[in-house]
Amino acid sequence: KESDYAVIFDVVYSLSPEGGKIEYKKIIEQCRKRGKKINKKSILRVLTGKDANLFKYVKEFKQEPMYDKSLFVAMQNGNEIEFNNKK
Repeated sequence: KESDYAVIFDVVYSLSPEGGKIEYKKIIEQCRKRGKKINKKSILRVLTGKDANLFKYVKEFKQEPMYDKSLFVAMQNGNEIEFNNKK
């Protein structure tokens, strides 16, 4: 059984492999199709903040990989998260 952080990251990457803004509802919808019951709060807990679960368990990922910009940023509108995967 896959962990929540792995499924959430896989969904985010599959929705926007080049990065960009992604609506929480799209992430939640795709996670539910994979059998995960998540919400906006669980997405934020996995991807954002200094204690983000993804970065605790996947040491190969750095939270601020380049240019002092976080890999994931919660947007002020409360509807989207930005995935900074652009080259």
